[in-house]
Amino acid sequence: MCAQAEDSRELSALGIHYHRHGDLKRARETLEKGLEAARGAGETAGEAACLGNLAIVYRDLDQLERAERAGRRAIELHERLDDSEGVAINCSNLATVYAERRDWTRAERMLERAARIDREMRNQEGLASQLHNMGALAASRGDWTTAVGRFREALAVNKRIGRTDGMGSNQFMLGRAFSELGKRRRGRRAYKRARRIYLKLPNPPMVRQIDELLSKAR
Repeated sequence: MCAQAEDSRELSALGIHYHRHGDLKRARETLEKGLEAARGAGETAGEAACLGNLAIVYRDLDQLERAERAGRRAIELHERLDDSEGVAINCSNLATVYAERRDWTRAERMLERAARIDREMRNQEGLASQLHNMGALAASRGDWTTAVGRFREALAVNKRIGRTDGMGSNQFMLGRAFSELGKRRRGRRAYKRARRIYLKLPNPPMVRQIDELLSKAR
């Protein structure tokens, strides 16, 4: 049993590695083996981890029904384990599956639940991420006014905790949102703030992308 549990953890880590490197087929195969090993060992935490990662891989393979089933089951198992952080993470991931299906209501519901959990846990970094994701979701459905509000909320949290990379993402998306709303001056200011952050990090690809956007907006 212990050997199976160890196999599950190793296979889960390897599956994540393949996913990060874009090898979705091997990621799926490896995580499915890890899931089988976790179930064989009766290791609920390992099963939940493999299912959560499989939900992301299935999503990226455009197997959305399988992604939803895996994501929902991962949430159920994390609830059984009383793992609030795991529930929040998987709610956020499941929201991306619903967003791919343009099921905006369910996607927003998942993000709201994740944000509520992060508030209860006082997980400010997680809360900032959920607020930013809510903004991105609103942007995806063309509601740029709501998106601005969410990105501003996320920015306020990131400023409070000094999360520089998050502030850069927030400012960048504010630049895009203001531009979409026809508020070009505000958009340029937000892009320039994002550029200063990315120069300090540093993040050269984002600096170049912002320079291109600013040059087109002249």
